[in-house]
Parts: sequence; C-alpha cells; structure tokens
Amino acid sequence: PREDPELIDELRPDMVLTAPGVPLAGPLFVRARAAGIPIRGENDFAFECIARLAGREPFVIGITGTDGKSTTTALLAHLIQRGAGLSAVAAGNIGLSLSRLLLSGGPLAYLLEEKPTVAGETAAVGTPTWPLLVVECSSFQLELVEAFHPRVALLLNLADDHLDRYPDREAYLAAKLNLTRKMGAEDVFLAPSELRQRAGGPFGGRDIELLSQEPDEFGFPGAPLLGRAEFLPPGPHNATNLRFALAALEELTARLNLDMDRERLATAVREFRGLEHRLEFVGQSGDLRIFNDSKATTVQAVGAALAAFGETPIFLLLGGRAKGVEFDALAGYAHVRAFAYGEAGPEIQAALGLQRAYPDLKTAFEAAAEGADHLKSRSACVLLLSPACASFDAYGSYGERGAHFRELARARWKLQPPETLK
Repeated sequence: PREDPELIDELRPDMVLTAPGVPLAGPLFVRARAAGIPIRGENDFAFECIARLAGREPFVIGITGTDGKSTTTALLAHLIQRGAGLSAVAAGNIGLSLSRLLLSGGPLAYLLEEKPTVAGETAAVGTPTWPLLVVECSSFQLELVEAFHPRVALLLNLADDHLDRYPDREAYLAAKLNLTRKMGAEDVFLAPSELRQRAGGPFGGRDIELLSQEPDEFGFPGAPLLGRAEFLPPGPHNATNLRFALAALEELTARLNLDMDRERLATAVREFRGLEHRLEFVGQSGDLRIFNDSKATTVQAVGAALAAFGETPIFLLLGGRAKGVEFDALAGYAHVRAFAYGEAGPEIQAALGLQRAYPDLKTAFEAAAEGADHLKSRSACVLLLSPACASFDAYGSYGERGAHFRELARARWKLQPPETLK
C-alpha cells in the first residue's frame, strides 16, 4: 500500500482515518495537516459513529496499560456477562475493532434500527438492553482522542515500551493518559496511585496497587469472595488483573444499581482460564511443563511470567524484534537459563552474558528442549516462551509465533492439547 504524501494531493480526502500501527509523524500526515484535513483514529471515530447512530454515547469501560490489557479486558467482559448477567462485548485492541463491531452485523448492528436506553438509566427497573463495551486501548489507539469517552477507565501499569515510536517514557505515558481526556466528574478512573496522580482530572476513582506477592483470597467489595487457588491464571500479575476487574465491576454495580449475586460472581471467576499466548499451558512431559507466553513483548511482562513460577528452574526463550528497551533487567536469575534468538538475539546475548544467540525460534527451541529433557528426569522444570520482543522479524503476529511454538512442543513430546488432558 502507498504511504507517500502525494496521495493527499491526488485524492483530496475529507478525512484521514489512521490504523494504530502507522506513526503519525509520517510525511502523509504532515501533508494532511498542512492541507487542513482532519486526522482521526479508528477507535475514536468508530466511537463517534456508534454514538451518532444510537443518539447517545455507548457505555464504555476503557482499559490500557503496558501489560495485562487483553487479559483484564476479556476477564471483565466475562465477569459482567457470567457474574452480573448483563450484555457485554470485549472489543478494541483485543482483536475486534469498534468499526467491525458496528459494521459487521454484530452486537451493535441493531443501533441502525432502534435507539435503546443506555445501561445504568434502566438498571433499577430491569436489565439494561444496551451492551456494555469493554474496550482494550493501546497507546497507538489513544494518540488521537476527540470523542472516545469511557465511563470507567483502567490504567493497569506502565513500563518502558514502544520506545522505537515514542521519544521517552513521558510521551508514552501521555498517550496512555489520553484515555481520560473526555472523562468528567461523574466518571471513574482506576490506576496505581502514582499514575492516578499524574492523570489529574475532575473524575473520581481510586488507587489499585500492583501486587508483588499473590494474596490468599480476593474480596468483593471487601468481604471474601474466593481463594487465590480458585483463580486459575498463575502469577501475581494475574492476581492484579483480577483485582482491577473486580474493582471495575464494583464501580459498575454501584453505578448501575445492580444486586450482585456473590456466588454467581465467584463461579464466573473460577471459570476464567486466561487467554491464548498469555502464560498459556501447552502441555506436560514428565516433570516438564511448557507455557506459551508469546504476548509478553516487554521486559516487564517477562519478569511477571518468571515470578509466576517461583524458584522452579526455567528454560526461557527470548527474542524477536527489539522495541528500543534494555534487556538488563532479565539478567541475574539464578534459576533461569535463557536462549536468545532472532533479530534481537545478539543484543539479548550481550545484555545477559549468554554464550551464543540462535538464528530463529526453532533452533533456540531445540537447544532449550534438549536441556529441559536432560533436567526433567531429576527435577521439575518449565520451558517458557516469553520473548520480550515483537514478533515481526519472522512472524505476522505474536499469535502466529505462539502457534509455531505450540506446534514445536507438541511435535517433540507428542503432547495432547490441554483441554483433553485429565
């Protein structure tokens, strides 16, 4: 596809609608601005279209952060549906764009024919007919915000990421905080205390602190709900994701005047098994457990994955396309043996003091698998793909990379898919 600025002169568009991955500093956008042509982000413009068609804004819960966005988005939508019995759609960066949600004949297509009452204004007298939209927002999607208005917003965390696109962490944070740009005093913002202070704003909300240790139990809204062992996704970071989701659900319960059935909610939490490519359990061979964490494209996400396994020996696959961040924080784990591969392999090799780097995931996997096979007869261990890099040096997406890793593991150890395991 063409990206040259002459397109603006040839087509004279009324608007330029951007895809999230295209940097706004490009010459095409410079020419559009010079010509006075509006530039809108897809997420933002789709929100405005939905609002115009419906005659009012949809009820949106917006979720951003460096890590955990997809899991928290899917988890919260699941809890709203299964725990609260309300209609909810997980959309945005999680894979179902707001544009597709509206145009594909999906759950919002009926807006073309009728204008239902928004959730919250009918909750006291019956179940809301409007689906709540739980929208995962990347920093790229938040660079242009003119209309997008979450009623409840979550900023899960912040770590260095996408520094190949942003000049520094401050610019990255500024993009994230655009999530709150249209929020008012009646809206709610949930974030760690430091990030809430940085946001300022007239909105309400509260602090949700990150967990370094896993709690014994979870509460809602303060009384015990269920024990930690009943929530299947491992690690303190997933415990934090659940705390954010429960806090958001608590705000919705108060705002929509819902009578929440606590046992139904606890059952919904127990049912959630996580997402593909996010500490996804691939299978087990003897005392070796294999996990696919291909979505972990940041150093912070890899650190969270390592913490999920305590001191269990880990054979860790790291590599792909670097995103402008340092890998030094992953050095010094005595129980972790790292295998670097791909475009970023030499950089990771130097940062972690490794003997070598491998050309691709397959060769790194074979070396790690050989070491894991040798150890598993003497000790429990983990083989983990948690790459700390983008996938684009060799794959079209992190999902394609994770699927390749699963194929390699299942072929080597003749593993059954986990859903068929007893």
